[in-house]
Amino acid sequence: MNYFRINLNKLEDRELVVRRAKAEAVLYAVLTAAVFVFLSAALFVNARLAGKEREFRRAVSDLNGKISALRQDSNFVSEQEVFALDRLNSARIFWTRKLESLANGTGDKISLTEIRYERGVFTVRGVAKVSRTTNNFEVVSDFIGRLKAEESFSRDFSRIDFRSSSRVDFMDQDLLNFEIVMQ
Repeated sequence: MNYFRINLNKLEDRELVVRRAKAEAVLYAVLTAAVFVFLSAALFVNARLAGKEREFRRAVSDLNGKISALRQDSNFVSEQEVFALDRLNSARIFWTRKLESLANGTGDKISLTEIRYERGVFTVRGVAKVSRTTNNFEVVSDFIGRLKAEESFSRDFSRIDFRSSSRVDFMDQDLLNFEIVMQ
């Protein structure tokens, strides 16, 4: 016994195949459109960046031209000159106020005989009136203490030191020659 089978759903299978083919075509079209949109966006961004790069190169070229023109100008101040002026300004000492402080610190028992500034060393020599009964160095020590305490004087010197002294008898007066060094 032979039976025949007839598939009545064959038409349905063809419709399913057609629907699947249409869905695949739509999917490919959407993917192709998305790739086209992304590619267009990338090309647009690339063109904008290339324009910015040209503007940047043009600006750098203009600045280099202006710098060259300034360097050829007689009023041009180089970087080295600016640093040299800064070093000069930071290393300078305002002597007027220092000398006023020095004069105010001497009092009535000290007279300065020589002041000298050479190679960063400030030397002061003077004469102090002392008595035979008191400590000879006390007048000079007090003077050094006043100089150290005076901020306007001592701020540019890291050290204020006593260097030497000698006792002198001049016209029946006891005097003390002294030397102070500041660095």
